Amino acid sequence: MEDSLARRLRLVFPSGVDWEPDEAALELNDQARRLSDAFSDLRKVAHVNPQGRSRFSSEFAITHPSAPTFDEWIRHMDNKSKTNWIRQNNSFYVALWFKVSRVADFYIHYFNHWRPRDETGYLDIDLTIPPDDYWQSVVAAVVESLCAARFSHASKVMLNESVPFVLTWGGDAIPDDDPRWDDPDFEPEPVCACVYDCLFGDQ
Repeated sequence: MEDSLARRLRLVFPSGVDWEPDEAALELNDQARRLSDAFSDLRKVAHVNPQGRSRFSSEFAITHPSAPTFDEWIRHMDNKSKTNWIRQNNSFYVALWFKVSRVADFYIHYFNHWRPRDETGYLDIDLTIPPDDYWQSVVAAVVESLCAARFSHASKVMLNESVPFVLTWGGDAIPDDDPRWDDPDFEPEPVCACVYDCLFGDQ
């Protein structure tokens, strides 16, 4: 782990546990303005749909300019309307997600491709379909803008590094069918966090 990241994690988690961040430290790096600047020019080539803040990150869903916005897709269209749109356009509905850590200046990204589930009336979200040329160009544009705003991509290797001075909830390592979960008083012991827990912790 780079020394600069270790210093930042110690600043945000002074108590040594990821469920007690220093909220004031999360706001020290002028991130909101830099993110606004980074995404402003992208609105010319795609819909940028801010999805607010989760525990440790700001999230953005980016969709094609000719497609419904992400909010329209999720909140105002039923499965029949979504399926009709996909078939009429002979295309998946694609959302490119960027999660930007509030803890340190790193981001990750991934794709959701919505597609009909045969003739069931339901839709599936596929995380494995590779992006086409248009979406590759959008990723490149977002990455360039984020880099100019001093954000860096968090690699899988980095995210899996352990953080020996921060503990996180230990329940993720225990299988769902473990009989200990039947005890209402059972509380998993904290375990050593990894960088992902600290940057994007989804608990």
